[in-house]
Amino acid sequence: MDEIAKLILASGSPRRAKILRALGVDFTVVKTNAPEVSYPDDPERTVAENALAKGAAAGGNALSADTIVWLDGHIYGKPRDLDEAAAFLRELSGRTHSVFTGVAYRGDVRVVRSDVTFRTLSESDIARYVALVKPVDRAGAYDIDDHGDILVASRTGSYENIMGLPAGPLVDWGIVPLRRTEERRAASAGSRIANAAAHLVDLLKAGSLTCATAESCTGGGVGYAITDVPGSSAVFSGGVVSYANEVKRDVLGVPQSTLDTVGAVSPETAAKMAEGARRLMKTDLAVSLTGIAGPGGGSAEKPVGLVWFGLATARGVRTEKAIFAGERAAVREAAILHALGMLTVAAT
Repeated sequence: MDEIAKLILASGSPRRAKILRALGVDFTVVKTNAPEVSYPDDPERTVAENALAKGAAAGGNALSADTIVWLDGHIYGKPRDLDEAAAFLRELSGRTHSVFTGVAYRGDVRVVRSDVTFRTLSESDIARYVALVKPVDRAGAYDIDDHGDILVASRTGSYENIMGLPAGPLVDWGIVPLRRTEERRAASAGSRIANAAAHLVDLLKAGSLTCATAESCTGGGVGYAITDVPGSSAVFSGGVVSYANEVKRDVLGVPQSTLDTVGAVSPETAAKMAEGARRLMKTDLAVSLTGIAGPGGGSAEKPVGLVWFGLATARGVRTEKAIFAGERAAVREAAILHALGMLTVAAT
């Protein structure tokens, strides 16, 4: 406990400080001016050396970190201005990039990687995000924890790593107990879902739009999140929890031939579920989810964590695929956030 009380965070990042506070760690901040290296062909070496240099410059019981966004041999650091931030987002649009974070403590360094897939962003999406977040102090010109639903289609790996400080090494080094990281994850996911749902309801009200849901693996979680927002009755018409294939077929209108040939977890089924929910509820928008939350039920072709989403609007229906990491609860929470994000983009 004495060592935790004396911890030095060798970083001025408010996101890293936020994670440590949420984990109940007592710390002081020391900003360093350690020189940084950049090896575009070796992102792991880049963040490891930078993290170690920052820790050495801070001295004492320092925890230091360095995070980069990396795509096709190019390192995306912090943009110089808002125009460069917009340029970064255009280059990342519709593609999967990697987020590497090096974390150092008492001479030991760990490197953690997460992969993030961006939606295909319109110029209005980019302009809106840049205006809202002003991401000049963020690697890659974005912050997944600040209006990330506008940008992110899916991710694999640690959410905290994408924010800039993965919790795994902190557990390994005894800075924080595993139980506390699990509690933080649950609380953080709940907070993100509540905030995303509240933002969605505001957008739906502003646009005089209504929505509906058709859920399988999340068991009504999206509908629960929306209806937990006061005043949501003005924009949410209802939802169908189609856990069984018979409900997908008999209530939502998914053809039996679709279920027989491509299965319940497929883009075809997700599309029909969304169309069926929109038709039944007579709404402007409808989102659907069908996937494998685990721990069992996965295969090489359809692994645990695979979720297909459908979004039905007056313009038609589209589908998205995501593979989420973690235990059953983490997969379900990530799927709920993704669905809320799809509705948010459609309502914007």
